[in-house]
Amino acid sequence: MGVFPKGEQFRRDQPGPLPDGLKHEYAILSSGTTHYVLRKPQNPSSPIPIVLVHGFTYEAVWHPIAQMLYERDNRIVLAYDNYGRGWSSSPDRRHHGDLYTTQLAELLWYLNISGPIDLLGMSQGGAISLLFTSRFPQKVNRLGLVAAAGLPILDEPGVAKLVTAPTIGKALFKLAFENAYAKEFRKSCERAETSQLAIQEFHDSVREHPGYLRALQSTLKYFPMGKLEPILKELGQTFDKPAIVLLGTADVLMNYQQNKQTYQSLWPSATIATVEGGCHCFCAERPEETYKHLQQFLKA
Repeated sequence: MGVFPKGEQFRRDQPGPLPDGLKHEYAILSSGTTHYVLRKPQNPSSPIPIVLVHGFTYEAVWHPIAQMLYERDNRIVLAYDNYGRGWSSSPDRRHHGDLYTTQLAELLWYLNISGPIDLLGMSQGGAISLLFTSRFPQKVNRLGLVAAAGLPILDEPGVAKLVTAPTIGKALFKLAFENAYAKEFRKSCERAETSQLAIQEFHDSVREHPGYLRALQSTLKYFPMGKLEPILKELGQTFDKPAIVLLGTADVLMNYQQNKQTYQSLWPSATIATVEGGCHCFCAERPEETYKHLQQFLKA
């Protein structure tokens, strides 16, 4: 670490402004450069940091909840961009589970966070959090899964199957994924403005980040998005610390009833919380409600 890894690609524009006292920071890790925002109050109410892991978008999706946890609860809060998303670089390698769990482990090492963390992951970030907890159970004090991937996806975009073809090029992937991405976000959000913001961020990332499409294509090909049932079963038997699963009843990607039953069966000690009418993007669309569930869990 400390030397730019070979083959990584960087986003050309700059991230947006942050509230007073916060700043965008970067860590050079073994596989790439990681963009992060660390909220650290002068007198935190707990020495245990909260770490937020985003899904297919970028760390800014957590900003409203991160600010609530920071300002209202006086907690240390770390949010970061996964490789190839937001303002983290895109390494020229397979984007599988080990890449993302190692990224988080190295970022904690870089920031000298040696103790346990309260780990919260949404969508793909939930799957990353499951993999991280399985690999480093001693590092996790509490685990929160928010509309988490890991179990079979209801309506998987056709492009996710298309990318397994060895001959598909960048242009064809861009066309196929752009159409599928827009379609899925329109179905996954309650409000049109939320889906439009996500679609605009996709276009911005394609334009400004030369490694963005490469990272998405590799993630769809190599990341075990809906294949973590064995990990859930393992953690249900071995993870003896608090865990919460937050599900939206109107999530079109994750079958609410089926996922609820699976979690109850495989992880009976986990708390199951419900956001009535919540779509897959409820964390971004209902930050206050999501925060209340997480706050109660983190304080219990």
